[in-house]
Amino acid sequence: MAGFSGIRIEPHHKHGWTQNAVAFTEMLWHQQLYFPELKPEINALAFRSMRDIARTALCPSELSVYYETMKCEEDVKKRELKFCGDLWSTTVSLARSIPSTPKETEKLVDIVGRCAKKCFSDQVKQEEFQVDPQRKVREDLGQRVSIEELEQKHMVTMPSGEKIPFGYINGQWMDLKSFIRDTDELWAEEGEDQNWEDLAGRAEIFLVRDGYVIGKILTRIS
Repeated sequence: MAGFSGIRIEPHHKHGWTQNAVAFTEMLWHQQLYFPELKPEINALAFRSMRDIARTALCPSELSVYYETMKCEEDVKKRELKFCGDLWSTTVSLARSIPSTPKETEKLVDIVGRCAKKCFSDQVKQEEFQVDPQRKVREDLGQRVSIEELEQKHMVTMPSGEKIPFGYINGQWMDLKSFIRDTDELWAEEGEDQNWEDLAGRAEIFLVRDGYVIGKILTRIS
């Protein structure tokens, strides 16, 4: 399959598992060259995977296996195997969280698995976990809107005087916006008037692709 042949990072140290974890993220990053239709998704996935490597390696929890004192080489090997297995499982979970259709998500998870099998030992295994099914579009999703309409409506003047779309949740908006394609749809739902009166109102923005809600942000709640 394109994008998976001829790449294998050989370790230069006695225990090369951690180095192979870095090779895994590098290989994952390069898959955007072979799957250009998923370039934003793979870009985000590789970045978040690298970020998790840094978090796990530099800031381990006191309850984590990475915090334990290694007494022998066997302990070091077990920890590094655990590190790669956790990275694999976490990256699969990240792939599931990227805004995409079920078929696109399946392809992302397949890419992650192929990269992991290329870079990790056969002793490294991915953990099993449950994933919620993606939500199909319902008829009462709200009103279809454009990026420009949304940013104009939700423009917020910050304490500094700077005007920013969506104010303090601008980061969420920019993250969602980075995945929007020309054929995607944006829908805004304000909720029923009675719900707001009953302090149960929700205002949300949905990103829709091929009949699926692949991403959303909550803009207001009562």
